[in-house]
Amino acid sequence: GRPVNAVLSDVFGYISFGCWLLVLLPQLYLNWRRKSSDGLSLGFILMWLAGDFADWFGAYVGRLLRPAILIALYFVVTDIVLLAQMFSYRKSDDDVFGAGQLPEGAERPPLLMRRGRRACRYSGAENTKRRLAEYHEAEREALLDRGFGEQTYGAIPPAQESRATLMTQLVASARDLGTAQTGKAVGISVAVLGLLLGAGVGARALLAYYPQRATDVVSQVFGYASAALFFVAYIPQIAWNFTAQSTEGISSAMFAFTVLGNVTYCMSILAMSTERDYLIAYAP
Repeated sequence: GRPVNAVLSDVFGYISFGCWLLVLLPQLYLNWRRKSSDGLSLGFILMWLAGDFADWFGAYVGRLLRPAILIALYFVVTDIVLLAQMFSYRKSDDDVFGAGQLPEGAERPPLLMRRGRRACRYSGAENTKRRLAEYHEAEREALLDRGFGEQTYGAIPPAQESRATLMTQLVASARDLGTAQTGKAVGISVAVLGLLLGAGVGARALLAYYPQRATDVVSQVFGYASAALFFVAYIPQIAWNFTAQSTEGISSAMFAFTVLGNVTYCMSILAMSTERDYLIAYAP
């Protein structure tokens, strides 16, 4: 029969593979259910996309096995879908602050707008109402100083999770697909995906004119770049959470799958061999 270490390596490898296939699905579902992605750092998602692209680029240019290329491409696509959600669910200033809050003919002071956005973006559920109340009071005073009449301002309560049925949510989501903001987000996402894929196809065609050694070096460099990007990608999210003093809007299952996928991947490598050359080859 097969050596025990090879069997263990396969088992850990399959577990890791399953975790990585599922890693973003809980977050995508949570965003869809809440119709919001406010808890996510854009820098975190962009760096994750860059890491997945570098992984796919290295696999595609290096002509690795087709499953490895397709899996890496799957990660790139799911990252872009998550980005599309972030832009699609982005709230306008009227959505955030309330269109009816302003006196007729008034415009929101730019500095207060920035303050109000921060109140919404960097606050957990328990702090959002208080911070928006402070913002609206400051806005009321500023507009009174500029000659506008007395206006009643009320804080906007934190968004409540929808209790609608699944069918109602599906109908609402189908309706949202027809909005201009969603169409723009989808269009940009498709363009970004096409640009990234085009870069890989072009680089692979160009490297065909060079010795195989050059292709191997490029593939490995992008593999290490991918690992480095994944290593630092969590810093923007950690900073975001610290600023907000909240992890609201973030799926714990996403990070659980991430940790389990990384741990089992490392175990699959170590179970097979601990030789230096083997570890260097599979480290990225």
